[in-house]
Amino acid sequence: MKLPALSSLTTIIKNLRYGDTIHSARDWIIVVALFLVGIFVSVIWSTVFFLDVVNREAAASSIAETPLDTEKLTEVRNAFEGRVEEADRYRSEYRFIDPSL
Repeated sequence: MKLPALSSLTTIIKNLRYGDTIHSARDWIIVVALFLVGIFVSVIWSTVFFLDVVNREAAASSIAETPLDTEKLTEVRNAFEGRVEEADRYRSEYRFIDPSL
C-alpha cells in the first residue's frame, strides 16, 4: 500500500528530472513563478515594516523632554573650529619638501 502523499511527491520529482529532452517552457515557468513569489514576499515584508514604523511612537517626543548639555556642544564646536584653523595652516604656513628632488 502506497501513501498518497508519497506517490504524488515521487511523481513531482519524476516530472522535475531531465530526460533525453530539455523542457525550456517548464523551466521558464518555474523561474517566473519563483520571481513572482519573491516579489509577493517582498511586498508583504515591506508593508509589514512600513506599518510597524508608522504605528510606533515618535522618538522626538522623548528627546524634547531632556535638557540639552550646552557644554558638550561648545566642546564639539571648538574642536571643529580648531580643525578648520589647522586646515588653513596646511594651506598657508606649512611648507612641504618633495624628497624625490
